[in-house]
Amino acid sequence: MSEIRARILVSVLVLFMGIGQSWAASPVHVDRELDVEDYVLPAGLIIFSNLVFWGWGRLVLDSDYSDVTPSTIARNFREGWEWDDDAFATNQLGHPYQGQLYFAAARASGHDFWVSGIYTFFGSLQWEYFMENELPSYNDLITTTFGGIAVGEALYRLSANLMEPDSSGGERIAREIGAGLLTPTHGLSRVINGEVNEHRERVEDWPSRGAIMVGPDLLRSDTSTISLRSLRFGLLVEYGELQQTSDFRPFDWFTLSSSLNLFEGKPQRGQIDILGLLARWKFDCGGTCVLGLNQHYAYIDTPIFKVGTSSVGASLMAEFEWQHFRLRTGAHADIIALGGFSSLTSADFALNYSLGPGGMVRAFGALRWMRNRDSGWFNHFELRAQNTRYFLRSLNGLDGNEYAGVTSGHLHVPIYGNLGLVFGIDVYDRQTIPDVGENIFSSYYTEQLFLLWKL
Repeated sequence: MSEIRARILVSVLVLFMGIGQSWAASPVHVDRELDVEDYVLPAGLIIFSNLVFWGWGRLVLDSDYSDVTPSTIARNFREGWEWDDDAFATNQLGHPYQGQLYFAAARASGHDFWVSGIYTFFGSLQWEYFMENELPSYNDLITTTFGGIAVGEALYRLSANLMEPDSSGGERIAREIGAGLLTPTHGLSRVINGEVNEHRERVEDWPSRGAIMVGPDLLRSDTSTISLRSLRFGLLVEYGELQQTSDFRPFDWFTLSSSLNLFEGKPQRGQIDILGLLARWKFDCGGTCVLGLNQHYAYIDTPIFKVGTSSVGASLMAEFEWQHFRLRTGAHADIIALGGFSSLTSADFALNYSLGPGGMVRAFGALRWMRNRDSGWFNHFELRAQNTRYFLRSLNGLDGNEYAGVTSGHLHVPIYGNLGLVFGIDVYDRQTIPDVGENIFSSYYTEQLFLLWKL
């Protein structure tokens, strides 16, 4: 039965791409008329990216998977698909990063969100059939495509915003290098087609607000048996405006948050969360209210558990203003195309984590007090709260249901100019309910104090 359900998942993925292509509500956005080169170049960059990954595995790491021959390729076509047992970070983080290279290659050639998603899908297929001696993997195809689209569109837009087409000299070089580091295939595409040397006015400039944070973070378990101190580096980005009046395209509004915790110079924890609106409809509710469709990617890596998900769903958000106060609140409800949950049991099965479909729900609120109406990003007091719940039904791994939640509360306090303080707490909980055996539960919380700098 698991193979049948896995095939259904792949079919849903293909259907999602097809629906997007025919969806007239989101217009194609290109800066110029596309020609044959604009279709060939991203395909070439995708193949080049796959060759780089394969060459690194073959020539540097001497990995077994990279020992590819005509016979292994023929076997991949002949024997078909399976679930693979690669490391959690490889499947849930590495593959979405690889997918974003495919996606950005197409976007950089002028293709819209949906066409770029198709390039991502076929880039993943090419890797699965031709670049590994392991059988093609259901989970790799889904995670590379869905995760690659979300990560790819967010990084592509940030990369494009970083570029200043009318800049020159050292500033131009720094901007091009920075943008290329965010999305390498975007940078390569600009070099190949000569855009890196073009000087012109910016066509559009979408507003983006961001902040970086750094400070101590103390993790404690619910039983007080674990206490881990670390230094946390964080990034927050909000791109676009919910109130924009122009035609809305996928990811005209998205949020990105990421963090990395270091202990004695080594990674202890990390997370990436990207949620973007695919479509949006505004309506009157006494403020700015939005109903939309979203795409979400999350990766959470902690000493207690790991969670990685790619999902699509519905969003409802509202923003109200009263004198010096501004309230934003809302909720998201998603279907997880494929998620991975690390195991809380020592049961003997192929993976130390479970894979399968599920759901995600999130409720959030932010109350902001502005000392004056023109206060900028974070130049105000703000209280934020958010609760995210994940559910997964295992298709591969320990048979059963997996649940996880992250609840957070943060108070932002301005100090001077772009500098501020953040007092926060995050609560993590996790429960495994196997079909056979006892339920397992764990939870912990973190205490945080960060310096914040507005970008």
